[in-house]
Amino acid sequence: MRNLFVLFAFGAGFLAAVSCGRGPSPRDVTIEFVGSVIEDDTSLVQKYLDLDAMAARRMSEMSADSTVAFEQLKRQILSSLTGDGQTRAQWMKTTPVVDKQSIRGDSAQVELTFLDRAAGKVEYYKVFLRNTPQGWRVQYFE
Repeated sequence: MRNLFVLFAFGAGFLAAVSCGRGPSPRDVTIEFVGSVIEDDTSLVQKYLDLDAMAARRMSEMSADSTVAFEQLKRQILSSLTGDGQTRAQWMKTTPVVDKQSIRGDSAQVELTFLDRAAGKVEYYKVFLRNTPQGWRVQYFE
């Protein structure tokens, strides 16, 4: 729960943005996405994640002799972000901090940091989003 406090403390503008008729910003979507992973809310993970885009990117990074099929890769990505998945387990042990966003047209980047005080580690990510007719969606993070 303490993890979500920091995460959502930075997202105070989310309700204001939604109530003003605008959709959530890329930063707000990142907050919601990370929170849905930590809380294991598969439906929200799927709402905020462009799973096809993430799988396509990962496929392009694989070696040509890889035997992983596109649909199998999508299942692996979703499995990592939910339940006992590796990414979810890692994120649950940390305090997420969502920071600056930069928007260029219908693309955006959001800075995301995970603080693991017990291990004395800090991990930095960039979350890449695309604005779709359904709103901002996470395409990948690295």
